[in-house]
This record gives sequence, structure tokens and C-alpha cells, in this order.
Amino acid sequence: MRYIWGLVFIGLSLSATAGAHIELLEPTARHGRTELKSGPCGVTNSNRSQKISYFRPGATIVVRFSEYIDHPGHYRIAFDIDGDDVFENPRCLGECDNRNMQISVDQQPWILADGIQDRRATPNDDIYEVTVTLPNQECDNCTLQLIQVMTDKPPYNMDQPGGNDLYFACADLVLTNDAPEVSPPDPVEPPLPVDPVEPPLPPEPVEPPPDATPTPPSNGANQATPSSSSYGCRNTSPIELNLWIMVLIVGCLLRIRRSPKQA
Repeated sequence: MRYIWGLVFIGLSLSATAGAHIELLEPTARHGRTELKSGPCGVTNSNRSQKISYFRPGATIVVRFSEYIDHPGHYRIAFDIDGDDVFENPRCLGECDNRNMQISVDQQPWILADGIQDRRATPNDDIYEVTVTLPNQECDNCTLQLIQVMTDKPPYNMDQPGGNDLYFACADLVLTNDAPEVSPPDPVEPPLPVDPVEPPLPPEPVEPPPDATPTPPSNGANQATPSSSSYGCRNTSPIELNLWIMVLIVGCLLRIRRSPKQA
């Protein structure tokens, strides 16, 4: 039972991923995103739908599409003024049996843009916006075609129905002077130049901390100079000096008292 469910899961995964790789977003596509493998518009015997987009003749529009499964190659946008029978598939010019195949980039009156370079699509950057100018002629049965050319599945066969080298999508258009005027797309301004980043300044040298060990004084430096009253004698304090004075005074007084008696 587990084996059967595994096969079912693999089958569902393959059917989900192999169905399509691009989706035409604007103008509105004739068919859904899973109907892309048969030219010129995605399915065999494709008929015009009721999903009509109206533009003025000669209008400049933006074709938006998504590449949600990435493949190397390029894109083409073409236009048929009446139906969808003028479209032709890109031709291989050389190296058709390997990935270096050379696919034609044509310049025909019905091709609006060709050789639109593929870029590596990511989940957050898979939208293409291509500006094209529509023919300056009214039409009520005109068709816009988008082709994805893939170069990673050699050999290239442009006429193989349901093949893996080309995917197709179409939008049904009416060009009339009564259509609302489309504002031209805003010009894309180039990004501002980035200011050069100056390298960081080198760090300033760090002085070593002063030595905490005291430096002994040099000979004779910071030494007390002996006073002129020393000269080998010790200093006398004021108390001792007063005592010596009192002793001298007492001695003198005693000598005075004794002097009359001897006379």
C-alpha cells in the first residue's frame, strides 16, 4: 500500500511540474498556465476566447509574464493583425543536438520583440516586464503571442507537437480608437551610484601604562640640604632653649644675693 501511494505522489508531482514553465500575466492569456505545449497558442486547435484586452492602435504597452520554472534560452513576443496563423517557430541554425544550439532571432514585421534574454529566476524575482509598441492599425481579431525558447533539452525540434523546446501563450486583443488611452510606462531610472566606502582609519597606537615602580632619585637629587645652623650640632628645640635661659637667670640671681654678704 505504501508503494502505491509513493507512485501516486510521484505521478502527481510530475504532472504538476511538467505542465508549464511560464505564465502570461498581462495582457490576459487565452488559456491557463498549464496549457502551453502546442503552437501557436498553447493547445491544439486553439480558438479565440472571450478574454479580450482593448488597446489603441500604436499604443505602447508592457507585456508581463512569469517564469516559475527556470530554463536557459530566450523569449519572443509577436503579433498577428488577424487571427493567429502568421506565427512561425524559431529555427535552429546550428549545434542543434547539444546545449550550445544556435536559435534564430528574427526581425519580421509581425515580431514585436525577439531575443529577450532569460535570467536565472528565483521565487522572489521571476517576473518579466517587456515594453512593446502595437501596430498602428485597428483590428478586432488580433492576437499577441509569447514564446519561450529552451536550449537545455537537445535535440531541438521546432515542429514537434507537445515538445519540450518551445512553450506558447497568446492573448486576444482588439485595437480600436475607442479604447481608453494607456499611460506610457514610467521610465526606469538607473540606480544611483554607490559612494565608495573609505577604508577605516588605522587605530592610534596605545601608549604603555606608566611603570608603577618608583624610580630612585639620582645622586644629590631631592635630598635635604643641611642648614647653616647644624654644622655637626644637633638642633635645639624651643623648650630646651627656654630651660637654659631660666637656668642662667636663676644662676645670676643667686650670685647677686651672695655678693653683699661677702662685702
